[in-house]
Amino acid sequence: MVDEEASSGDKKEPLDSQCSYVRENSNRCAQQVLPGSKERLCIFHERVDAKDGKACVEALLRQLDGGSHDLEGYRLPGVDLSGRVFHSDVNLRNAVFTGPTSFAEAKFPELVDLHGTTFEDKVVFDDVHFRGPAHLSEARFGGEALFRGTVFGDEALFEGTALGPLTKFDHARFVGDARFDGVTVEGELYFGYAEFDKYSFFIDAVFGGQANFSFAEFRNYADFTRSTWNDMNMTDVIFEKRGCFDGAVIKAGTFEDAELRHVTFRDVDLSNVFTTGASLEEAYMAEARWGRVERGPLGKKLVVKEETLAMKEGTRDAIKRAEAAHRNLKESYKNEGDYAMAGEFFIREMALRTLALKMDKEYAAWVANNIVSVLCGYGERPTRVIFWWFAFVCIFASIYFTGQLIAPSDGSGIDYGTGGGFLTCLYFSIVTFTTLGFGDIQPVTDAGRAVAGVEAFTGAFMIALFVLVFGRRMIR
Repeated sequence: MVDEEASSGDKKEPLDSQCSYVRENSNRCAQQVLPGSKERLCIFHERVDAKDGKACVEALLRQLDGGSHDLEGYRLPGVDLSGRVFHSDVNLRNAVFTGPTSFAEAKFPELVDLHGTTFEDKVVFDDVHFRGPAHLSEARFGGEALFRGTVFGDEALFEGTALGPLTKFDHARFVGDARFDGVTVEGELYFGYAEFDKYSFFIDAVFGGQANFSFAEFRNYADFTRSTWNDMNMTDVIFEKRGCFDGAVIKAGTFEDAELRHVTFRDVDLSNVFTTGASLEEAYMAEARWGRVERGPLGKKLVVKEETLAMKEGTRDAIKRAEAAHRNLKESYKNEGDYAMAGEFFIREMALRTLALKMDKEYAAWVANNIVSVLCGYGERPTRVIFWWFAFVCIFASIYFTGQLIAPSDGSGIDYGTGGGFLTCLYFSIVTFTTLGFGDIQPVTDAGRAVAGVEAFTGAFMIALFVLVFGRRMIR
């Protein structure tokens, strides 16, 4: 009896031979435990450094050849799956690839789920055709990620994805919606010549390195709300319908020759952005902040990036490019009805045109433009006209007072040694400048008559100039 009990006590329950990995649906992996696995994991879920990588890849290829594409949580070394055709849904959620991996020219007719997948080394998706949805949300790319010429036939999800030192989507095409909300880019990102057929979203995206979208085409709504750019390149980008950069932070960038009609820039600082040749006529920029404000003796001026560069280079071509940039911005704000801001850019446009006249040695036109600038800010500063009114009145009053050029008509004198004498000269200067001519005081010398004639002519001109400038502003 004792022996039987001892015998039964020596018997042990057999160890569970099923892999201990628990999938997201709470089911366990059906693979057998890899011999020697401390965590009792199968050959696919065991850490790469704790198993034979070559044997793991061979087992993976056998599984794929057998038609099973459920690879959730697999930990794989570098694997080459170039040109492979997957005939059903592919599940690679939370998988880890530690070495160089290639899916180049592969074809995925159904869903590809790479949610949370990690690629520690270089991965190639060049010329891949995703006919079904491609889910790469919250994926992690530690090395290069190449999607050149890739076609995303259905929706492409990259929400919350972390991209590494180099990512290329050159010539990629997004037939369905493209979602890059919350994506973070560590290094360089290229979307050159990419095509977005439907909606594309980059809300709250962070581009840490150069983000190059040159010649990309957004055929539907593109949303870059609250995105952050360290170095943006949107040269020749086309927004066919509508785009949004509201609240974006752009530290440096360019929209040169871009098609920006129907693009909004609410609460965006664009002082470090080039816009030479961009189509801005119907862009919404009323709440954008353009250029830095510099204050001078006669008011403020806006200086945008093109002008800063033009002043640095000092070449005529750079100055003409800056002039064109200001002209485009002027037209954009004029179309929006923001004539005050349009006027600011018109002033800078004319200032650069005046500088170009000097470089072309057209000195007469250069002098004329400078006079107009000083007197009325190229027709945009009626307050300057008023300033010069008072300045001219005081200057001519000082001349009358210093030269003792006027006297009352009744023959009495003016005490030029007192302040009252200067006030009398100031009174005469005002009535002469405004061409009223009451006759109670008159010039008594030829020099006085000459000065009074010049002042009357100047006054008539300044009054006409004020009416012109003020009326122009009021009509707008």
